[in-house]
Amino acid sequence: MLNALTEYIEEDSFIYEMLLVSLVGFFPPIKKGLNESYSAELANFAPEYCAASSSSKQARNFCLYTLINFMKSFPSLARKFYTECDRKLHEIVLPYIKQVVSPAIMEHEIKKIELSQAELGANSDLTFVLFKSTKEIVATYVKTAEISVQIKLKIPSEYPLRTVQVDLGETLKLKQGQIRKWTLSIKNLIQQRNGDIISAILLWKSNIDKEMDGIEECYICYCVMHGVDRSLPNMQCQNCKNKFHVACIRKWFSSSNKSNCPLC
Repeated sequence: MLNALTEYIEEDSFIYEMLLVSLVGFFPPIKKGLNESYSAELANFAPEYCAASSSSKQARNFCLYTLINFMKSFPSLARKFYTECDRKLHEIVLPYIKQVVSPAIMEHEIKKIELSQAELGANSDLTFVLFKSTKEIVATYVKTAEISVQIKLKIPSEYPLRTVQVDLGETLKLKQGQIRKWTLSIKNLIQQRNGDIISAILLWKSNIDKEMDGIEECYICYCVMHGVDRSLPNMQCQNCKNKFHVACIRKWFSSSNKSNCPLC
């Protein structure tokens, strides 16, 4: 459902532009402690009981609730819009991102980490460590006794308007080309994929598993499994015989105005 909605909104950016612009007029005044006061109220906020004729306070809560959940679900779309939008609008929204949206998303990620750890179990080959004070997530994946990968993610205070900083930390038995490729794949998954950060890491792990099974990655997104539809690279170039995800090669043709694949 999320993937289909993402594709629909990307085709018609006017929809989410109007949604985000329409919320601005209802935002509460910026003041000290805005995050603390609204995080408590929004924690138990029920949008289905908020009528159009509600009080101004309820209307403000509804708009902040909508902004948080939209950016939580569609971070790459929000980032794309606010990168290209009017500078004045960007300056108006940025304080709310820092004080309300980003902390709310961070809380969401914390819950997802705890849930993922519980589901994976104590003996899982993938573990997470969260550093709340620095907004850093460290994921360690031990594939075999000889291959271990540690990925460090730092969430900026302006997230999702600024993307997550990615660093592939300690590795064992990996060549520089492999490290570069896996770094690019997790960056692409986090920057271009909508949804939470932890799901992107889990998908990245699945990509490594598939690659270890001998499946070659797409040479456009550097992933084995596509970040949106989870398909494998099965569109083969008739010339060089390399394979790409259908969505990746279609996007390449439409954006590059070329008739050859990127490797040709």
